Amino acid sequence: GAYEISGLALATPSGEAYYLHLGSGWDPSKHLDLQNTLDRLRPFLSDERVTKLAHDGKEVINTLAEYRVELRGLEFDTMIAAYLLGEKTAGLDALALSKLGVEIAPVSQPATARRGMFPEIDPAAVARSVCAEARAIARLRPLLQSELEQQGLMRLFTEVEMPLVAVLARVERNGVMLDSGLLREMSQSLGRQLMSLEKEIYGFAGHSFNINSPQQLGGVLFGELKLPGAKRTKSGFSTDASILEG
Repeated sequence: GAYEISGLALATPSGEAYYLHLGSGWDPSKHLDLQNTLDRLRPFLSDERVTKLAHDGKEVINTLAEYRVELRGLEFDTMIAAYLLGEKTAGLDALALSKLGVEIAPVSQPATARRGMFPEIDPAAVARSVCAEARAIARLRPLLQSELEQQGLMRLFTEVEMPLVAVLARVERNGVMLDSGLLREMSQSLGRQLMSLEKEIYGFAGHSFNINSPQQLGGVLFGELKLPGAKRTKSGFSTDASILEG
């Protein structure tokens, strides 16, 4: 599949965090069996009554779906909240630093990995990093929710954005049906309109030229037809959207 799980971090409302090491490197004795662990977590993950928080819930839903686990009860997505609030970056590490003053140490890659080998990544180092991330999500929720309420965005968040997470995840996995016949007809119809417009433009100019060339278009509009609103650039006349609109 497109998604691979090497571990799972869970945090409780009280701030305790746990890491389940589900596979890294080649020694199966050093990690839990992935499918067996997910099967045992399925009742909890699929129970809508147990509300969950996540950062980029769509990715979490799609990843678990690869292993036949449906995540239900996703109540708050810190990434979507950050986007709605206009944060410069919606990355979890950046949010944790700016909102909580918490610096989450990245998992350092062993030197052997840089040489193209496959090292056993230290589960303890991974656990420290991802447990800090899980705790940060829990701590960010009340702060981001308060900001959403202050800016009058809570209804948009709960009624539009959050319900869409599962829908978009499903669309990404299943794709969408397209009416290719209708699209072909539209393409042909627009093509005919375009040819008609091109002929009309050549009529105004008195000759044909490459309309897609800003240099040639600018020369015709402002050099030959002497239309107002000309703005010179190093290569001729500007033909950006605002100039053409004018």
